[in-house]
Amino acid sequence: MADVTSKKTETGHEVLAAVLQIRADTLQVLLWQRAQQPDSGRWALPGGALGDTEDVQTSVLRQLADKVDVREVAHVEQLGVFSEPHRVPGSRLVATAFLGLVPCDADPAVPQDTRWHPVAALPETAFDHAAVVRDGRDRLRACQWVLAALCIGVCVLAVSSCGVDSGGTGAVALAVHASPDYQAVCLLLIRLASCVA
Repeated sequence: MADVTSKKTETGHEVLAAVLQIRADTLQVLLWQRAQQPDSGRWALPGGALGDTEDVQTSVLRQLADKVDVREVAHVEQLGVFSEPHRVPGSRLVATAFLGLVPCDADPAVPQDTRWHPVAALPETAFDHAAVVRDGRDRLRACQWVLAALCIGVCVLAVSSCGVDSGGTGAVALAVHASPDYQAVCLLLIRLASCVA
């Protein structure tokens, strides 16, 4: 077996975000067009280098706010680590990828080089970013029923905890006992589920 630790190489760490939103009844991802080599002209996920004093989630939220002006993210979760040694040209660069969901009613003002693209019809993407987008779509598809069941379970719990009969009054109990943020995430997930099923 070869000794993989004997040769010292410099490894960088970046964060990437597959930011998804329903736009025009279609599941879309936010991409920006690269202006420089490598992969000039191709479309890339927002992200960038991990800061020396940041954890990965803080970094990805900062990158989204600073680079593509996305501040309204209803849900962010770590998607995976992309560490294939030659995933980008040059020095090795490991990426921690995130799935971000933007509420349907949000319309972030994105820079000129940034656009929403249908997940089902991606343009030519940079590096391994198409794989990250597919993983984000697949994660959403895989967990949609679990998340919907969780949302329903919490709604039922809210109804039963206040002693209200769920027949016909469940929506009122939900409105009173579930936080508006939680309701918004539940509605977003249910809406997303219809686009990725």
